[in-house]
Amino acid sequence: MISQAGVDAPAWKPPLVREFIAENFRVEYPLAHIYRVMHKIGLSIQTAQPIAYQADPKEQRHWHNQFKKSGRR
Repeated sequence: MISQAGVDAPAWKPPLVREFIAENFRVEYPLAHIYRVMHKIGLSIQTAQPIAYQADPKEQRHWHNQFKKSGRR
C-alpha cells in the first residue's frame, strides 16, 4: 500500500500520514488528531524495539539492573 501511494517508507507513522494528507488532500490536521484516528481505525503506532533479541539475555539483565531506579532522588 505504501508503494502504491508513492511513499518510500517502511511504515505509516503519524507524521508521515499527516504529511500525506496535507499534500494530497490539502487539509492539515494536528498530529494528536492523526494519532487518535490511527488508533480508532485499528492501526498500531510503530515504535523502536527496546530489546536487542540477538544479545545475551544474562548480559541484558546485568546491564538493566545497573540502571534500575532506586526510588530515591
